Amino acid sequence: MRQSITAFIAALALAPAVSVAQADYPNRPVRVYVASTAGGPLDIVTRGAANWWSRRLGQSFVVEAKPGGNQLIAIDALMREKPDGYTLLSLTSGVSTSLAQMKAAPYSMADFAPIGIICGGAFLLTTSTKLPVKTIEEFVRYAKDNPGKINYGEPGVMAVDIEDLFSRLGIRNNITHVRYKGGGPAQIAVLSGEVDLILGQESLVRSNPDKLRALAYTGSARYAALPDVPTISETVLPGYQSAAWLGVVARAGIPLAIAKRLNAELLEFQKTPEAKAPARDLNMEAMPQDVDAMQQTLRSAARQMEEMIAKGIIKPE
Repeated sequence: MRQSITAFIAALALAPAVSVAQADYPNRPVRVYVASTAGGPLDIVTRGAANWWSRRLGQSFVVEAKPGGNQLIAIDALMREKPDGYTLLSLTSGVSTSLAQMKAAPYSMADFAPIGIICGGAFLLTTSTKLPVKTIEEFVRYAKDNPGKINYGEPGVMAVDIEDLFSRLGIRNNITHVRYKGGGPAQIAVLSGEVDLILGQESLVRSNPDKLRALAYTGSARYAALPDVPTISETVLPGYQSAAWLGVVARAGIPLAIAKRLNAELLEFQKTPEAKAPARDLNMEAMPQDVDAMQQTLRSAARQMEEMIAKGIIKPE
């Protein structure tokens, strides 16, 4: 009993100090690891958010690129630090796939605490004009009638969303996957006719109308820049939608008040031209979510991976 009372008194003594520390946040520089190369899309949008936090919160937010290991190197760096809000991690939605592909993954999505999503966007299912199809319906029929004749350019790691889509359409085993080291090489491959299909960007399609054709968009509504391109949902798979995002997390256990303060500032940042312009260049847009909504996004990604493993689409190694 005496030990319990002592512990209770100690907790009461600590509580004001913790509250003061949170109210005073940040009182020293904050490090932001980026799970990609310096100068890449994730690094660019992260630096914009970090500069905003620095100006608004009066402390330096120092961005440090830690590429490699399918984002695992940056995750390791985050997990070695205390969950006190002074170390953050910027990553992509592909992290859920990276972890799911490991039989003995050292971390899970539950190890992350949400801070906010900077931007996100859906995908354009893009084919070479050499492929004898002009609509998504024709594409599905062609894939079913010609197993093995369509080559898909995969950008570095498995795009689970496209795997899921092919599976639902009943054509996953009919399409040959060709893996490249990144999105750039995959784009070159489809432009040269080496592969027939990629997940393309609006700017790429617009600048190569004689070589590329956008068949469908994976968003919930048509892409404003290409209003003539239908969605997957309104054509071959009602209710379907898929998107990728670039966002910031902390290590689970960060004080909620700190996470919410960072999130509130990020929501303000997303309204500014300095946030919108880089996102637009990536064919993305702001995805404002509070910490509760982003937590649901993280949990949803974990559930999707479990379903993909159950279907055999993802085979952990």
